[in-house]
Amino acid sequence: MGPRRLHPALLVHTTWVAGRRRLVAQTSAASPPLILNDPLALTALAELPEQFDREDATAAWRRAGVPGESHDALWAGFEAGGLFAEPSSNGASWWDDFRWREARAYHQATRDYPFLQMDQRGAFDRDAERMDEYRGEAPPPPVYQHLDGDGIVELERLGTDESPDERLRRMSPDERRARPGVDLLLDVCFGERGQMKVAGQGRCLLKSIPSGGARHPTEVFLAAFDVPGIEAGVYHYGVEHHRLERVRDGQPRQAFADATLDLFGKHDDVPTALLVFTSRVERSMWRYRDPRSFRAVLVDVGHAVMAYRHVARMLGFRTYAYQKMRDSQVAELVGVDRIVQPPLYVGSLVP
Repeated sequence: MGPRRLHPALLVHTTWVAGRRRLVAQTSAASPPLILNDPLALTALAELPEQFDREDATAAWRRAGVPGESHDALWAGFEAGGLFAEPSSNGASWWDDFRWREARAYHQATRDYPFLQMDQRGAFDRDAERMDEYRGEAPPPPVYQHLDGDGIVELERLGTDESPDERLRRMSPDERRARPGVDLLLDVCFGERGQMKVAGQGRCLLKSIPSGGARHPTEVFLAAFDVPGIEAGVYHYGVEHHRLERVRDGQPRQAFADATLDLFGKHDDVPTALLVFTSRVERSMWRYRDPRSFRAVLVDVGHAVMAYRHVARMLGFRTYAYQKMRDSQVAELVGVDRIVQPPLYVGSLVP
């Protein structure tokens, strides 16, 4: 029997089995999971080295205190459940075999930052010490993004004592689906509502949408096709000055139709505009560096997407948002590096 390694797609998770919440191990959604009835099974999986044979596994399990009488059953069960795989024949990393180099880079970058459980005693003090350490290494990323363009469209902010509902009531149906409606959409969903100073992190923005640690990594672009009052082109929404910064002129409708696959076919009418939701991931990952940090980015864009959907429908638009796109093409269209600032969602505005 040759050497083994854990299957690169191995996922250990909980699921409902016959009405009970059970811990299972699975390498493919197309195959039934292996139920881990005893916590020792999880220990046995965790203690296996990067590459091993039967003797190596036995030695590792003995060191971990796994009873010897269970070794045969554990090995047979893991083997039958498909949890083992053969090492790469050419000696390359299995991350490379599965074209997961970016995932490997993320794993390597976050592995030495343990997750801090904030409900534990003393966690806030340890977190403050960690922020001081991070700030000593490098200052937090800027809270605003400015993109050089050849055209600026100034937008109208909500007044200090003006509510979004009041502005909406004053608009005619045509205005709601033209530049005044886009003004309100961008302001209410993504605009700055204030600032706060966070110890160890400096200035942070307050918006109508929540964001973990007030990091607000989501940046939004408007692809205007046929919006009355806004010239066709691609614009970045500049939060600091509440304005549109043009990053691409000309009619971008066909380019976005190609890059977003079947998004234009979700409604009978053609979208008058699209919103592209990107993430300045460094904002969140300056603060959150443990392996769970990427979820903060996804939760953040989720809040932004749901706000857009709600407000756009109040304005009379139909919407459709999804992640299905050619992200390299979309990144090029909005003028960003897809590694530094990946597009995560596209959403339509259909009159």
